[in-house]
Amino acid sequence: MGVRSRFVSVVVAGGSLALFAVPAAQADRTVEADGNPAQGGLQFDPADIRVAVGDKVTWVNTDTTVPHTATENHGLWDLTGTYGVPGNYGFGPAEKRSRKFEAGTQSYYCKVHPTQMRGVVRVPVKAHVESLLYGKRKIVMRWTTKPPATGQVYDVQLKRAGETNWRKFRTGTREQHGARQTGGQKVTWSIRARLRKASDASQATGWSPVVRVQA
Repeated sequence: MGVRSRFVSVVVAGGSLALFAVPAAQADRTVEADGNPAQGGLQFDPADIRVAVGDKVTWVNTDTTVPHTATENHGLWDLTGTYGVPGNYGFGPAEKRSRKFEAGTQSYYCKVHPTQMRGVVRVPVKAHVESLLYGKRKIVMRWTTKPPATGQVYDVQLKRAGETNWRKFRTGTREQHGARQTGGQKVTWSIRARLRKASDASQATGWSPVVRVQA
């Protein structure tokens, strides 16, 4: 099951309070790729995890005979190997594969066992608020710690409390972070991001868990 986030108030520059969501997650998580068709139990364990931007997730094959992969649903990333038979290659028994994550709700599966083995990695945007001069404020956001792979980009969106539609903040960007200035009465802003193919916006991860800040 997924892990809930918690909201924390923190004093930032200028003495104001920033409210932001801290993911209830552990850095450098491990996921076991378990089971085989003969003995059953085919699964990713845990199948649903939540980590922070830049955290590493490691998959380890705990079976003794069969290969597994961890492959994003649209092929945005593919952790595989050379163990197995033609058409069913993956990483072998006791082998590990790792990846550091950007913001998004990233669903994945095992190409060797696509029906039984599916999982998701949920990664919220990192965000906080900084105070500026004359009552101005700045929302500082980070959705990744590294540029995307060739042919991939990020989308980032914002929404004020009470608004129905999301505002485009970055579309098709290779940037790793950004900031938006605000002023006047504080309101709650929601923030989300995703990874996608540059050439096809439909080939994308799900939007990240929503993070909210007051700015």
